[in-house]
Amino acid sequence: ADYSHYEKSRNKRLDRLEQLKGLSVSPKAKGLYVLVIGESATRDHMESYGYKRHTTPFLESFKKDPGTLLFSKAFSNHTHTVPVLTYALSQKNQYNNIPLQKAYFLIEIAKKAGYETYWISNQRKYGAWDTPTSEMAGTADHQVFINGRAGKGVGSTYYDKALLDHVPIVDSAHPTLIVFHVMGSHASYEDRYPKNETYFSGGNNHIDTYDNTILYTDSMVSKTIDALKARQSSMNTALIYLSDHGESLGESGIYLHGTPYMLAP
Repeated sequence: ADYSHYEKSRNKRLDRLEQLKGLSVSPKAKGLYVLVIGESATRDHMESYGYKRHTTPFLESFKKDPGTLLFSKAFSNHTHTVPVLTYALSQKNQYNNIPLQKAYFLIEIAKKAGYETYWISNQRKYGAWDTPTSEMAGTADHQVFINGRAGKGVGSTYYDKALLDHVPIVDSAHPTLIVFHVMGSHASYEDRYPKNETYFSGGNNHIDTYDNTILYTDSMVSKTIDALKARQSSMNTALIYLSDHGESLGESGIYLHGTPYMLAP
């Protein structure tokens, strides 16, 4: 059913995409633009936002670069992935009544404006919690979903760093948009990083394993930047990392998937 819904919606979007006219990119704005979409990552467990543990060593060093912006008061528009991303990456949002099926997505606008577009994901392509996001990715020129599972589960065959095997070689003659969608810090936390990259242990297991996911994601973003530098020629480059939403880790005794806190450095 999810596959059928995806196919019908994607075909409708392709038809509507033909109606977009007159979009272009200024020569000065041509370059490589990268969006890394995290999962369930709260700034309250990031060292760069004052957390007591050394969970974001790369971000700690990176934020000192004069070209880095660290947003301290960014909030998600919802508490769960599908509404967050369908609102954040389309004309549809919490302030208007545009039907999602009639809202253009970021990938579509970029593609129509002349960008070479990539969607590289470790999340599922088909499922109750995934198909709407995959629909947004469906018009990208290049799509890679390394998580071959489907349905309502949240398991993945690979850790997020496996996405680095699919970093493309970018043609500097074309503006390029690459979106990486990771599993990040989604429960079950201990499934999001290899055991040999366990750094925090011996305390509250729930918090230890979550903090390990934050550290692993920090490392993954660092290695993504290294991989992009190795595969592209000299060109304007910008990278944005943001999480879809946060997570409650025992604040006021509550452990809860999905909070409005998000990160966008």
